[in-house]
Amino acid sequence: MDIRNIKDSEFSQGLFKGKFGLEKECIRIDERGRMAQTPHPFGNNPKISRDFSENQTEFITGVNSSPEAACSELLELHREAVKIMDKLPTGKEYFWPFSNPPMISSGAENPIAQFDGEAEWKTEYRNYLKEKYGSKLMLFSGVHINFSFEESWLKALYSKFGKNEQSYKDYINDIYMRLVAWGTRYSWLIVYLFGASPVFHRSFFSSPEEIERLKCSPKRDGAPCKVCGKSSDETIISKYTTPRCSEIGYWNTFDPILDYSSLEKYITSINRYVDEGTLCIPAELYYPIRIKSRGNFDMKRLLEKGIDHIEFRIIDNNPYEPTGVCLKDLEFMHLLMIYFLFRHDSDFTPEKQVNALANMKKAALMDDSTLLSDGQSVKENVHEILLKIKTFFSDTGFTEKDCKYINSAIEYQEDKLLHGRYSDRVSADFSTDYQGKGLQLAKDYSTILLPEEIN
Repeated sequence: MDIRNIKDSEFSQGLFKGKFGLEKECIRIDERGRMAQTPHPFGNNPKISRDFSENQTEFITGVNSSPEAACSELLELHREAVKIMDKLPTGKEYFWPFSNPPMISSGAENPIAQFDGEAEWKTEYRNYLKEKYGSKLMLFSGVHINFSFEESWLKALYSKFGKNEQSYKDYINDIYMRLVAWGTRYSWLIVYLFGASPVFHRSFFSSPEEIERLKCSPKRDGAPCKVCGKSSDETIISKYTTPRCSEIGYWNTFDPILDYSSLEKYITSINRYVDEGTLCIPAELYYPIRIKSRGNFDMKRLLEKGIDHIEFRIIDNNPYEPTGVCLKDLEFMHLLMIYFLFRHDSDFTPEKQVNALANMKKAALMDDSTLLSDGQSVKENVHEILLKIKTFFSDTGFTEKDCKYINSAIEYQEDKLLHGRYSDRVSADFSTDYQGKGLQLAKDYSTILLPEEIN
């Protein structure tokens, strides 16, 4: 697809429309900052559910027409939940603001989510995950971003450019397969820019040896960390910006190799791991991006109905936002999808797939002088790709309104290179007392989010 066919045409405005949804996980804590041991207090509300554990709340927005609308809905869901937690008979509860967990006293503090009836299989599946991967891994929380282009725009695009070549479903599948391939190849960029979890409570680690192995280390150039000397006995600054996306995070016991040449072959390559017994179900594939049909994650439905949207699963909770999600980051993800749409078809070979996942793990390190597979440092690569994205959009002649949207989103990311990423800020702000300052932040956000009639 050529951007020149879109700019200055009836398709240019539709390019910036889309559908956006957010899924955000966070751990409920009590007044002391410990993981809540109470049952899920939000009933059967489908938009305020649970992830792995009974105390890990998952917010699920509907489909929204803009990043701003998605963030607004997430804010309203948070307010609804905070209002309930403020009046619990067992005492007030709060949402822990980080992707890394708070203080852990024992394994019993991470109770598996209890589902019943037709959903009972979810509890059984969580027991399987606990047995295979351990419950500590499941304490990480994060944000999933769901995206698709506006359907009416895609249909118009197909009618103009793809009608004589293939069916509409195949045309759309090919578009999203391209986005998934490029998105996976550039997962390192998202991890670098959005990572926000370098700090742990000491109780997360099993031994002093594990702490020494994973705590912050000097950069490749030998420069010492500026904040490590300020850390307390209970607070550990790790060498990762985002442990959940690092070598110690959400990964299978093997490096999956998938076939991106078509949706059918992609599904077959996933199902092969299930047939071999390597995976229990396709959802066990821990991968940066998923492609999904409408409804639950199901390979049969995906094949029959085609791709409805893609899901990015590697975003950290942002502790500098009451809801954990920054609008400017979501807007940048939108631009990234548009940029990937106009890249050439990706020959995503097995070697490139292995490099992509390796680069993602390297980008999860605090040391931004770490070399990626191309021999350049991760920071040099970020500078380069942001410049390419900026040039791509500046060369296309979009409207003044669109240019303002574009420049604002890109400049916000560029500013992280100049003044520090979230991970740099977190390591400096919470190095002396991760648990205490985290609890205070959770309480502050609860006050901010409570409806006016309660405040």
